[in-house]
Amino acid sequence: MSRSRDVANIVTVAPGLYATDSEVASTLTGYVTPSSSDTLTNKTLTDPVINGAVLKSAEEIVTTSATAASGTVNIDLVTSSVHYYTSDASANWTFNIRGDSSTTLNSILNVGASISCVFLITNGATAYYPNEYLVDGGSATVYFQGGSWPSSGNALSVDAYTFTVLKTADATFTVFGAQTQFGN
Repeated sequence: MSRSRDVANIVTVAPGLYATDSEVASTLTGYVTPSSSDTLTNKTLTDPVINGAVLKSAEEIVTTSATAASGTVNIDLVTSSVHYYTSDASANWTFNIRGDSSTTLNSILNVGASISCVFLITNGATAYYPNEYLVDGGSATVYFQGGSWPSSGNALSVDAYTFTVLKTADATFTVFGAQTQFGN
């Protein structure tokens, strides 16, 4: 089978996941194989069930903002899973992981499912760090790599906060986090 792609026959399977008509036809549960005149070009499938699919190369949208972290920093996962604040943080802040301003993460994530995200925060000569972690504005069980929450940021660096959020019950989340320093 040829691995070349005809861009005109790429279909959106889910946000950020794309496939060709033939790949979609062969992997969707209950999908009827299209006849030679049927096509999925420029179609979006809502909540497809895909069996045996292989993610070959993920491309993620990055939200970059010349904003300084302070107060409440919302991580809007409907917008993107990677966020980057390029201005120096100006105070310690609270992370709030959510769908977006009008959509809760609880409403878009199934029980037993998870979602991951990264937030990149720039620190100047004075380093700041997050001192509270929320999901949809409410508390969550948060575990950090190394066993404790970060108690400082890293001066003259970009700190990456990586989170995997598991939905364990309705409006109940467990979050696994890590802080990584990037500097030059």
